[in-house]
Amino acid sequence: MASQYSTRVRNAVASAVTATIAAASGAAPARVALITGAKPASCAAADPGTEVGSCPIAAGNMAAASAGAQALAVALAGVTTQAGTIGHYRVYAGDGQCDEQGTVTLTGGGGDCELAASSLTVVAGQPIAISLRSLVAGGA
Repeated sequence: MASQYSTRVRNAVASAVTATIAAASGAAPARVALITGAKPASCAAADPGTEVGSCPIAAGNMAAASAGAQALAVALAGVTTQAGTIGHYRVYAGDGQCDEQGTVTLTGGGGDCELAASSLTVVAGQPIAISLRSLVAGGA
C-alpha cells in the first residue's frame, strides 16, 4: 500500500525539488533537455537518446507550490540543435547531473512536460517552447 501525504507536505516536497536543482546550478542554469527515444529506467541511467534541444530554467520560472504540485510560472524557450523526434525530457542541474526525467507530449497531451508545437518531430534551428512542466509530489 502506498503512503499518502497532506497537501502541505506535498507542497514542501515539490518546492524542495526545485530548490535542490537551483542550488546545484550556481555557475550555469538548470535546463530541460529534449531527447529522442524512450526515457531510461532512472535518472542515474545513461541516456541512449540524442538531445535535440534544450530550454534553460531561470530563477523564478517555477510558480509557488499549490495543491501538492508546482507548475511553470512562465513558458520555457529554446532552439533545437538537431533534427529528431522527441521521446522524453531530462532536467539537468547546472552541475550536469540529471535530477528529473519524464514524458513529453504536445500541449494538452497530458505529458509530464508539454511542448507548444505542431509535432514532436523537430528540425535543427527550430524554436521550441515548453508550455507545461509540472512537479507533482507524492500521493494525496
